Amino acid sequence: MIRRGTQIKVLDNSSISSVKCLTVIRRLSAGCLTDIILSVVKREFFRKRTYRKRFFFALIINLKRPVFRPAGAYYVRFPQNGVLLLKEDQESLVGTRFYARVPLEIRASRYNEICQYSRKTF
Repeated sequence: MIRRGTQIKVLDNSSISSVKCLTVIRRLSAGCLTDIILSVVKREFFRKRTYRKRFFFALIINLKRPVFRPAGAYYVRFPQNGVLLLKEDQESLVGTRFYARVPLEIRASRYNEICQYSRKTF
C-alpha cells in the first residue's frame, strides 16, 4: 500500500528516479494498483531537464504488498513499489517507454494505452 510520505521508484524513461507521495487521489487511507497519487520529484538521473521539486500525478502499477486476485484465487506481488508519471490531464504518460511488467488490473482500468507500450503483461 502506498501512503503519504512513501518514496517510490519511477519505472519510465522520464529522467526521474524517485518520487515522494503527497496524497492518494479519491482514497482516504492508502493507494493500491490503478490508483492515482499526487507526488513530488525527489531524485533525477541526469540534469538535462530539471524536474526537481515539481509536482506530478502518478499511476501505481507495482506494489510490494501482495494483491489478491479473486478470479484465480492467488496473490500477485512485485519486488518494489513503482509508478508511471502522468501529465496534468491524468490521461497521457510523461515517458515514452517503461521498464516493468504490467499487471492485468491495469488492462481492466481506463489506462489501456499502457498495455500497448509494455512488453509483458503479468
